[in-house]
Amino acid sequence: MIRAALLILVALVLPNVADAQYVHQPVRQPTRYLLVPPAQPPIQPVVVHRPVVVQPPQRVIVQRRVVVHPVEVEPEPEVHWFVGAGAGALLRFDAGREATPSYQLAFGVGVGKAEFSLRFDLAPGFESETEEASLYTAGAGFGYRFLDGRIHPVVGVGLESLFYNPEGGETSRAFAATGRLGVDLDVPTRFGALAVGLDVTAHQPLAGAEQANATLLGIGAHLAFRMR
Repeated sequence: MIRAALLILVALVLPNVADAQYVHQPVRQPTRYLLVPPAQPPIQPVVVHRPVVVQPPQRVIVQRRVVVHPVEVEPEPEVHWFVGAGAGALLRFDAGREATPSYQLAFGVGVGKAEFSLRFDLAPGFESETEEASLYTAGAGFGYRFLDGRIHPVVGVGLESLFYNPEGGETSRAFAATGRLGVDLDVPTRFGALAVGLDVTAHQPLAGAEQANATLLGIGAHLAFRMR
């Protein structure tokens, strides 16, 4: 009985003692802490697959520098036709330098400034010391008209036949060379140019009958129309 009473008394007293010790003893707080990071999942490597780009073959272009020098192209010369007539006098140097009225006719074709023409001179009152006669010439020649503009110096050469025709007699003929100097003044028109000019033409016989071998100098004025 006594043992049982002691056990009950001990059971009642021990909890109070335990509470009293818990109250009076301070709780000690730790002064150091150990931070443990959470476990990280393993890093998985990221593999990036880049597409393989096939480069096309490179094309090398070599540029050559070409220097072009401008070339002045001259325009093609114009072709024109012309016809002309004139009047003047023929001076005969081998028979007293007599002057005889004469008339001229010319026509031909020109390329640029050069011209080819057929020319005729007629002196119906050509007189000698013994008889009355007429003298006419027929020839072909080349001429060149210098300068651009309206005024053109003219130089020409040619060959011709001289015909001496006495009244009531037989016609004599001679072969001669000609040289011509002159000047033209062009007046533009709708269809071409009208040229007014003066010229001097020398007639030098080379061979033929004695009656037709007359050294002549022709002086005259002419009017010519050039059609373009």
